[in-house]
Amino acid sequence: MYLPLKWISLQERLMKPITSPSFPKSANVIDFIGKTLKEKRTLLRKYIKSELPELLEEWEVINGEIGVLNLERRYLVHGIGRAYLFHENISTYVKVGKTVQTKEYKVKDIKSLTNRIGHVNTGKNGINGVFYFKFKTAIIDSYNERVENSEKIVFKLNGEIVSKWKG
Repeated sequence: MYLPLKWISLQERLMKPITSPSFPKSANVIDFIGKTLKEKRTLLRKYIKSELPELLEEWEVINGEIGVLNLERRYLVHGIGRAYLFHENISTYVKVGKTVQTKEYKVKDIKSLTNRIGHVNTGKNGINGVFYFKFKTAIIDSYNERVENSEKIVFKLNGEIVSKWKG
């Protein structure tokens, strides 16, 4: 998949954990419209820190990788690029403050960044990989601790009950 499309997919999935209507204290998708990626990441971090602190360390790793990838994306998507006919390098230029910064990429670098976006999106430690299921399970367990048995949720993954409350 092309780098910008993978990035769009990542941004959409970033909203998924805390905008699901089945979660208590969930945010509304409208709350995310118009927010920058940094604001979305900050909102998610605040939510995890206050509601699910046991996942904060894992989120910080994912969040850090998203930050690094976003910086690279800025050069590739928003920068002015220059490709050379007889060289493998692609030079990009981005204005930062009053200076112009340049960065060079090879095709293999861009492919690697695209793969990293895919991994941070759906890989083992991705926003919608194992982390998402830990996140969802923790939210359901937290919800179950606050409600009567008749309102509790049993969360199954691949046919196996993973929530603390088994029904």
